[in-house]
Amino acid sequence: MLYRPYPELKGRWIEPARRFSLSTPWITVEAECGGQLADAVGVLLAHLDDVARGDANAEVPHAAQAALANFAAYPMVYLEPGTKGEALASCAESAGDEPSAAPLFAAIADGARRLGAPESITREIAARGATHAWQWPVAEALSRSARAGGETFDAVAAFTHARRLARCCQLDKNEPRVLRDVVTAVAARGEAEHRRLIATLVRQSHFITSRCEAAVTPALSVLPQLADDVARFLVEERGHDALMEKALKAFGIASPGVLPLLPAYAAMMGALIEAASGSALGFALALDTFEGVDVTTDQSSYAKLVAEAPGGAQAAVWIDQHHKINRAGGHGAFGFGLAQKIAPLSAAELVAALRLSESLHLSRSWAAGDLFRSAEAPHRGLARGA
Repeated sequence: MLYRPYPELKGRWIEPARRFSLSTPWITVEAECGGQLADAVGVLLAHLDDVARGDANAEVPHAAQAALANFAAYPMVYLEPGTKGEALASCAESAGDEPSAAPLFAAIADGARRLGAPESITREIAARGATHAWQWPVAEALSRSARAGGETFDAVAAFTHARRLARCCQLDKNEPRVLRDVVTAVAARGEAEHRRLIATLVRQSHFITSRCEAAVTPALSVLPQLADDVARFLVEERGHDALMEKALKAFGIASPGVLPLLPAYAAMMGALIEAASGSALGFALALDTFEGVDVTTDQSSYAKLVAEAPGGAQAAVWIDQHHKINRAGGHGAFGFGLAQKIAPLSAAELVAALRLSESLHLSRSWAAGDLFRSAEAPHRGLARGA
């Protein structure tokens, strides 16, 4: 495989220690180096400087690729087939010929229904998705991952391309900031409103963790090449919903069901079960979306958000414990590990995976708005003014 930095990647030496930093807008990694690695890192940093000065097409030196290979699991590096082929024009044309997102979102809505989402929410999911126009560039993904001959496509190359799209696309890249803005706006109404909003957010985490096994299990039989890893993942995920229940109880919520399930989170889980039911690359990308966020850092931004709510300190302890378990288990790189075990893809399989991933990120882009709207509706769990 060939290693190439994402266009957003920056690097610098950290003095006086022999350390260096690699960063994108979504992740920063610091590491020590010496000997040959130090030389390779020096070449990489010089290459990144050349790119920053406008030489975007500069060939990546061999030594720089050797340095990048150490960070391939992080969302900062493209991997591309060593023997590269051009995607056949007919493949690109046929793969990009889906005019509507409606059929996929109908399937996602059905997946959410199978996971327990009520009909009112599944109807909302299908209706929202039906109006979406696909945005991710299919032809570029095919070109970057084409193997010799251009009729099959490398799954790892496609994964590294798609995870950059997921972080750079306009669908949900501003979601953390918008979510923070929603919390700030609702908190200004008073402590009770603030506490209720954050409890509702934790309720969504409970839905995700409590439905994880049901959503992922289809992959055990449908995606046999991933079965061993999926089985291990399911073992490691068991009991995470209990942590969310404890967090809810810290807010005084005896049962998660007294708080609303929001369409965004039901749709995200619907997309996960749809991927687990037939798209190996889509499944790897989905788990990267769920597990690859925030687990490369010691601090959980989610736990911090919860702790800031009135009465949220104890709830945040359970949220942070969940974060630490995922981090200790290396879940941030789990999707990448799955991608390495996927056989070469057809054009249709690659595009189906991209569309599933795009639909998941579109669903996530609804989260802040859904949460804000939930603050306008009466709750049974935490009454207004309580």
